[in-house]
Amino acid sequence: MLRICHQGSELVIGHDDLLKYTGRKNIIAAALSYRVLKWMLPTLSPDRPPERQLLRFRLGFAGPGLIDCFEMATRAQSDGRLTVDPDGAPPEAPPAPGGRFYFEGFYRERGCSAFPLPDFFPPDFVQLVCLYQEGGGTRSEQGAYLAMKEDVAATILMTADNHLFSRWVWKRNEHDAAACAPATR
Repeated sequence: MLRICHQGSELVIGHDDLLKYTGRKNIIAAALSYRVLKWMLPTLSPDRPPERQLLRFRLGFAGPGLIDCFEMATRAQSDGRLTVDPDGAPPEAPPAPGGRFYFEGFYRERGCSAFPLPDFFPPDFVQLVCLYQEGGGTRSEQGAYLAMKEDVAATILMTADNHLFSRWVWKRNEHDAAACAPATR
């Protein structure tokens, strides 16, 4: 579960909450957002759930499902604390339509970043999304596409963090504004 403080109360948000908000069309986005936030939130604020209004994010692409999920959990999009920077992702982050699957989170003096390891997505993933996400193709092609999405989402939800993400954690201060050291994989 995701734990975030909002106006003095702790919010507990599950994967199902994100999926209900964004819809089954975005099942991979819901799974990936949940797993990224489940790792990021306690990494950014290890002693207590972070304050929702102090969280900031930078994403490597503007997938509507990802934007939905980050908005539902953190309100970062509507509050102007979420930016999309397709050119800011490392080249080893897996490709996504219009960018890369790359996530940065910031809270007070801490920052962290993550991207899923490439083997979670079929080699033709971007092409499949472009062809079928909006309902294109035959009934059979749509069925195969939806089955692939279900499989990818289930795998993302069941895989241990150290086998799912490449990730980094850094602490910013006045002497070292962006020092970054690889975290243990």
